[in-house]
Amino acid sequence: MSDSQIILSIAILLWPVCLLIIIILFRKEISALLNRCITPRVEEKKQHEVSSKAVTKTDTVGKRGETDLEDEYIPVVRNKNTNLYFIVLEDNDGGDEYKLINPEPRILDQRKDNYHAIERVSSQEIEKQNPEQLQKYYKYIESDQSRIASQPTKKRPFYLSSYIRMLESKTTLPSRMFRIITENGKIEWGDLRQELNELYGYQLNSGSMGASLKALETLGMVKISGNGGNNKTIIVNNE
Repeated sequence: MSDSQIILSIAILLWPVCLLIIIILFRKEISALLNRCITPRVEEKKQHEVSSKAVTKTDTVGKRGETDLEDEYIPVVRNKNTNLYFIVLEDNDGGDEYKLINPEPRILDQRKDNYHAIERVSSQEIEKQNPEQLQKYYKYIESDQSRIASQPTKKRPFYLSSYIRMLESKTTLPSRMFRIITENGKIEWGDLRQELNELYGYQLNSGSMGASLKALETLGMVKISGNGGNNKTIIVNNE
């Protein structure tokens, strides 16, 4: 064996040892170098994941419209003596009385001159002050048997003016509800409530859902069939 072959053999045997010694001697420098190379890639990956999630969420909401919730506004009058809210059910244009829900809550007819002018107040504000009064309002709407298709405009239930106003915006409960019904063509009440809850955060036990559906039916926009509860079926009224 020649000298060059011997040297090459020794070098092959010793280079792992030399490499190990270099790593031990310069481990801090090597560690710092690796961190500088790896960290930016990790951060970039995290940012990409966050961005992807944000896009997915935006796309989901975008299918239904804007992301901001628009509150529901209830017609009320304030009693001149107590300054408490009374929810207006009927204005009785040309008459001397309102049909109201008082704070107790009970439905009663009262003279208009005992109250200030009609104003519209956030449903959230009423719920904070008197949730029972607000639920009474929703139950009144759900039990209404009016059908405006067979009534002159002037005889529409007064509460409908609020829902007609809300339907002009894409970000209200009635608008979102009608959009989901339209997209599905036919949908069960339980599925509709669940979708509104998952997409927009509306409470499943909220009376506002039932009242909004009833308003859509009264306006002739949807038809409802079935035995009630979550099993009733809603379809768009194309007549």
